[in-house]
Amino acid sequence: MVLGAADTDIMAGADYDGPLTDPADVARIALDGVEKGLIEVVVDEWSTHVKAALAGDPADFCQQLLVGLGQVRSGMGMSRWQVGQAPVQRARSVCSSRTTL
Repeated sequence: MVLGAADTDIMAGADYDGPLTDPADVARIALDGVEKGLIEVVVDEWSTHVKAALAGDPADFCQQLLVGLGQVRSGMGMSRWQVGQAPVQRARSVCSSRTTL
C-alpha cells in the first residue's frame, strides 16, 4: 500500500499542512484492493503523483513539488527558489542533493 499521510494521532504533532486521508478511507481502499487481488494499492492523489514521478527526471519532480508548495512559479528554474518554511527547506535540500547526482 502506498499512502501519503493519514489523519491519525501520529500526524497530530507533525510539521505538515498538506492533505490528510481519513483512516476509514485508507482501510476501505486497502480492503478493496485486497478483494480485487491487487499487488499494490495507491491510496491518495499525492501518492499517485509521487509514484508517477519516480519514473521521470528527479529535477522535474522537484520543480513540481516546489511549485505545489507555492515557492516558485511554473517555468522558473530551480535556482530561483524562495525558501521560507521548514517543509520547503527540506524539499529544497532533498531536491538539490538528488538533482546533482
